[in-house]
Amino acid sequence: MAIAKKPASKAAPKAEKAPEPKAKAVGKYEVFPEAKFYKYRLKANNGEILIVSNPYKTKESAIAGIATLKKNIPQGNGKIILDKKKYAQFRIFTGNDSRLIAAGEIYPNAAGAEKALASVKNFFDTDRIEVLDEIPESEHREWNVFVDAVQPLNNGKIVLETTEDGKWQANLLANNGKKLFTTATYSSKSALKSALDNLREKLIDGTNLTVAKDKQDRYQFRLYADNGMLLLMGETYASLELAESSAFSSRNFIGNAKIAE
Repeated sequence: MAIAKKPASKAAPKAEKAPEPKAKAVGKYEVFPEAKFYKYRLKANNGEILIVSNPYKTKESAIAGIATLKKNIPQGNGKIILDKKKYAQFRIFTGNDSRLIAAGEIYPNAAGAEKALASVKNFFDTDRIEVLDEIPESEHREWNVFVDAVQPLNNGKIVLETTEDGKWQANLLANNGKKLFTTATYSSKSALKSALDNLREKLIDGTNLTVAKDKQDRYQFRLYADNGMLLLMGETYASLELAESSAFSSRNFIGNAKIAE
């Protein structure tokens, strides 16, 4: 008599392994003094610096500035800006682009700046804020420029132009046509022209003139108002010396520069 075989038991299906949870985007803000002002910077989980603010006159106003940044990022007030060499930088503005809040690193192309802006959007909403009395010298990325007497030069030119979004800005050109700086944007031509007199005075004075460095070791000179508002930015250079030289040339040309509309 044939013996019935016991049917082979089916192996129990293996439970699928649950996907590893993604690391939570925690990040943190650090408030710190630099170049006679206060700033904040946003860091990712791994310590990478994602964004550095414009300067503020006091520590308290820098902390308040974090709230302004957090309010404006969800409103889509971030833009990718290209310079004449096609280097790209993302910038965060208040509503209607009335004031620049903070700027990202300078990247070789727009795609790099877009990716960096996406990272900021991933981390910006953290509530962690640390106030630092100082940062290591190795982490400093902006310095005051030592200025001496102006040596006025002729044939400089201030060119007024509109931006893609209908704002107004001015470029200072040296006598050879080389662009030395671009101002912040203004809502109208009359507002820009009114601001130019104060800008001339501040640039010739040189008290709030700085050179900033990004993490790719590119340099750019900047001029601020006494409250830390950005007035102008120079072109991007490969060395500190070239950025300083452009700042000195700007001070020499600005006094006699005529406005070309």
